[in-house]
Amino acid sequence: MDIATLLGLVIGVTVVMLAIMTGSELSIFLNHPGFLIVCGGTFAATLIKFPISGVFVAFFVGIRAAFVNERESPHEIINLTMRLVKRARKAGLLGWKRSTSATPFSARASSYASTAARSMSSARY
Repeated sequence: MDIATLLGLVIGVTVVMLAIMTGSELSIFLNHPGFLIVCGGTFAATLIKFPISGVFVAFFVGIRAAFVNERESPHEIINLTMRLVKRARKAGLLGWKRSTSATPFSARASSYASTAARSMSSARY
């Protein structure tokens, strides 16, 4: 878990608790109809726009992205990019498709680049 995520959660809960403890009633911080309208309306609008399978997959991906910190070394990314640029100069963008990518990000980038190169080469002007 990223320390900034944990710190943000702690600070947010602390600020709300301090606001409640200043002598205000708890009921002014809780608005059940408003909460239901916001959360229910957001969920309904999401279901209208996207298929239900995609909604639940995206929910768990979002939770994981918020609480799991997968770091990549900047030097590793730069070195990988330099290798791919050299390969693209020699073999063209289609040469990227044959590359073994070390990260999911670079795998998607090489896939997108080779797809774009294929579509550009097949387009007739």
